[in-house]
Amino acid sequence: MESVSEKTFFFGDFELSGARRQLLKDGEIVALNARTFDLLLVLVENRGRVLSKDELLEKVWEGQFVEENNLTVQIAGLRRIFGEKKGAYRFIATIPGKGYKFVAEIKRPDEEIVIEKHHFSRILIDEGPDARFDERAAGFFGELATNGSGLEKEARPVAKNSRSVGWKYFLMIFIFGGLLAVVIDGYFWRRVVQSNFDKEDSFANAGLRQLTTNGKVAIAALAPDGKTFAYVVNDSGKRSLWLGFVDGGNHLPLRPASEDGRYYNLAFGPDGSRLYYSYKDDKSPKPALYRMPVSGGVQEKILDDVDNFSLSPDGRQIAFARREGDRDLIFTAGLDGSGRHEIISFPKNEGVVFNTFSWSPDGRRLAFSKLKDAKSLGNDLAIVEIATGNYRLIENEIWRDTAKTVWMKDGSSVIVHAVEHDSWTSVPQFHLFQVAIPSGDTREIVSDLNDYEGALDLSRNSEALLTIVHRQLNNIWIAPAGNPGAAKQITFGSFGKYDGLWGLDFTPGGKIVYTNSDTQSQFISEMNADGSGSRPLTAPGLIDSVLNVSNDGRCIVFQSIRNGGDFNIWRIDADGGNPKQLTFGGKDFMAFVSADNRWVYYKSWENDVGELRRVPIEGGAPEILNDRETSWVSFSPDGQYFAALYKTDKNRLAVFDAASNQLIRQFDLPKDGTLTLGSRWSPDSRGVVFRDSIEGYWRQPIDGGEPRKLEGLPKEKLYNFAWSKDGRQFAFVRGQEIRDIVLIANKK
Repeated sequence: MESVSEKTFFFGDFELSGARRQLLKDGEIVALNARTFDLLLVLVENRGRVLSKDELLEKVWEGQFVEENNLTVQIAGLRRIFGEKKGAYRFIATIPGKGYKFVAEIKRPDEEIVIEKHHFSRILIDEGPDARFDERAAGFFGELATNGSGLEKEARPVAKNSRSVGWKYFLMIFIFGGLLAVVIDGYFWRRVVQSNFDKEDSFANAGLRQLTTNGKVAIAALAPDGKTFAYVVNDSGKRSLWLGFVDGGNHLPLRPASEDGRYYNLAFGPDGSRLYYSYKDDKSPKPALYRMPVSGGVQEKILDDVDNFSLSPDGRQIAFARREGDRDLIFTAGLDGSGRHEIISFPKNEGVVFNTFSWSPDGRRLAFSKLKDAKSLGNDLAIVEIATGNYRLIENEIWRDTAKTVWMKDGSSVIVHAVEHDSWTSVPQFHLFQVAIPSGDTREIVSDLNDYEGALDLSRNSEALLTIVHRQLNNIWIAPAGNPGAAKQITFGSFGKYDGLWGLDFTPGGKIVYTNSDTQSQFISEMNADGSGSRPLTAPGLIDSVLNVSNDGRCIVFQSIRNGGDFNIWRIDADGGNPKQLTFGGKDFMAFVSADNRWVYYKSWENDVGELRRVPIEGGAPEILNDRETSWVSFSPDGQYFAALYKTDKNRLAVFDAASNQLIRQFDLPKDGTLTLGSRWSPDSRGVVFRDSIEGYWRQPIDGGEPRKLEGLPKEKLYNFAWSKDGRQFAFVRGQEIRDIVLIANKK
C-alpha cells in the first residue's frame, strides 16, 4: 500500500483503527491477518466507490504477483467476520463484472494523519530461507525500522508536503537500496534452492530397505533421529499401534488391537521421546489428539475433535482443516487448543486434501494438496504462508494428483506422493517426487513401478525417507449362485492388471464383461464364463471403466475419459463397435442401464452436487432426477426398483421406485458396509447386496430387517461382483493388498 490513513472508522458494531491497525467489534478485538486488514482498510477508505479486482490487488499486494483467488478468499473471510449471508451484503457488495464496494454507512471518521509507508517484502518474489537476510540487506539504511513480523520495513514518518533536499536524497537511496535488496535476495534464493535441489547426494544413490513384512500397514511415522518408527497395523479391521527399530530387533506393541478403533495420523515430537496420534473408537466417536511416551505408558488426550493433523517443527502447534458449510478452512492451533488461527479457506469443490499438511522447517509455511478448480480433475501442490494466508499453486506437466507431503529439512523442496499425468491404472500409482520451492522444478526420487502411499516422513538430517509400498493383485472367480463355496478362479492376471476391479457383468448369453488395466490405462474385455476366449472390447490407452451390460445384451455403457480428458458416459455395441458419447458434462460417472433398456442412469458433478441423472440410451438431453448426491445405481431384475448410495447427513442405502424415480426407503449401512464399486440386487429382487470393506458382502432385505452376510464366501476382503442375467451364476473379484514400510536412503 502506498499510504495508510490513521483515521478511525465506525460502522455497524465495528470500529476500524488505521493507527492501531485494529478491528474491534463491540469493543473486542477481532483477529485479522495483515493482508485482510489492509484490504478492509482500502475498502472502507473508498466507501461507495467500486474498486476493481486489479485495483485491489495492486493496492493490497503492491508489486507482488498473486493469484486472484487470494482476493476472493480474503473477501470471503471478511464476510464471515461481518456475518454476511449470501445475497445479503450489509458491508461489502459484489458488483458483477466490476469488483467490490464497501456500502455500510460510516458514522464518524476522525482527522486524517498520513504517513508514507514502504514495504520491501511486497516487491520480493519470495522470502528466502533465511528471513534475516532481508534485514541485513536493508540494514545499511539507518532510517529503516523493522515491524513485528521482521519482514516489512517502514520509513520513519515524514511530513506529507516535505520538500527538503535530505528527504529526496533519502528517497533516492531508499529506492536504490530496495532494488539492490531485491536483486541480491533473488540471486541468493535461487542459488540456495538450486544448489540444494541439485545436490548429487540427495537420494541420487538411493536404496530401498523393507522394515515390515506383515503386509498390513495402514499409516506410519519416522522418529527425527531416523532410528525408530511407529506404525498402525490393520488386520481385518483390527487396528493396533506398534514401535519398530530401523536397525532391526523385535517390534514393540504400544496399543492393543481394537475392532472399533481408527487411527488418522501419527507424528513424533521434536525430541523423539513422545508419539502423537489422532484416534477414535466407539466410546469416543469423535476423533481426538493423544500423546504417549514412545517407550510405552499411559496415553494422554490433549485436544478434542482432531483427525488429520500435522505437528509443527517445535512441537507446540498443529495444522489441520475443517469443512464448515460449503468451504474448507485451514487452521493452526496450540496443543491445548489455544491460539486457534484461520489461515485460509477454499470452496469445498476446490478444497484441500485433509491428510496432506506438512510444516516448513522454519514453521512459516504449510505444504498441502489442493483440489484443482471446479472444472478439472485431480489436485495440485499448494504452499501457504501461515502469517498472511497468501498461497501459490505448483502445477507441472509431470503429475496429476498429489497426496502426502514432507519438507526437506533445509526448506529448499517438498517431497510428494504424486500420480503422473499419463498414468490411469485402475488403482492410482503414487510415485515419489521432489519439488523445488518456489520454482516448482520436479524430479522423481525413485524410478520403479511401485505404488508409494499412506506415509511420508523424513529423518532430521533428510538422509532417510520413510514411506509405504503398496502392491495389489485382483482376479475374477465364478461359482454357482447357490454355492459360492464352489468358486473357481478364471483369470490369473499379475500385479497391476486388476481384473474386474472397476467393472464386472454378464451378457444374456453368459459371457463375462470386465475391466482390466495396464500401467497407463483401463480398458474393457470379454471372456467365456470359464475364463477362455478373452479379448479386448475397447483399446488399451484409454480410460474405460465402471461398466454395465444392458439386459437385452445389445450394448455396454461405461464412464470414459476421451475427447478432451473429462469423464463422460459412453456406449458401445456388445461386440465393442459403434462407440457413442451419451453425456457431455465432463463430470459424469457410474453408468447403469435401466431394466427396460431405455435409459442410462448416472451420477453427475456438473452442478457440484453429485445428483442422479439419466439420459436416453440412444442419446439425447439428460434429465436431472434429484438434488442429492446419489451414486452406484443398480436396477432390480424385476424392474420395479433401483438402489443407490444416497447421501444426506451420512451415506445410506436408498431404494427408489423405478417408474416414478421417487425415493421410497432408506437403510443405514453396517459399520464397515460400503457401496463403493457398486451394489447388485439378489436374483429374487427382494434384497440389495453390497460390499463390506473388511470381508464379504451384505444383503439388505428391502422389506426391512437387519442386513446379513452372504454365506459360503471366503473370509477376506472382496471387491466387485455380479449375478448372471438368469441368476444362476455368481462372479466376484478376490485380491490381495500388501502394504509394508520401506526406508529410502542413500547407499553408504
